[in-house]
Amino acid sequence: MKSFKEGCAANDEFQTANSSLQSGELVRDLMEHRLRVPSVPDDTLARPNLDRMICQALQAGRLLQLEAPGGYGKTHALVRALASAPDVNVRWISLNAGDNAPSRFLSILAMALGLAEVLSPNGGTFEDHLTMLLVNRDRQAREVREVLVLDNVHHLTNPAVSGLLHQLVTHLPS
Repeated sequence: MKSFKEGCAANDEFQTANSSLQSGELVRDLMEHRLRVPSVPDDTLARPNLDRMICQALQAGRLLQLEAPGGYGKTHALVRALASAPDVNVRWISLNAGDNAPSRFLSILAMALGLAEVLSPNGGTFEDHLTMLLVNRDRQAREVREVLVLDNVHHLTNPAVSGLLHQLVTHLPS
């Protein structure tokens, strides 16, 4: 590992090797792995009654909130239940503390929904940007039912992002 005395950071070789990337591509690539539905080990306890209850609770325009202490299997239960519902297109975001920045939260939400980012250098509020994101999403024709999963939402503690979450839930498509 290089020392800072040499004027280089530990990942400078990586940055140089990827110098052909456009600004923001590296961050986008790092964020995309958080949009994958987690895999569930084969030896996970099957809970068909819970799977059925979760699937029945998934209705258009509704919010389903799973709460339990860490390690109780909320993520695994949701992944298994959604796997048993083949008519559902799952959009997944594994949130972390970095998503407390409203611009980053909106960016990863746009990525999860398959939309171009709506943040413009011309300004506007984050609420305006979320509204535009939702309007653009409504314009897309969808033939299958979609579920947006926000995993680890407890990491979101910024009041501005909490306000965006409230706006998102308030304007769920029907």
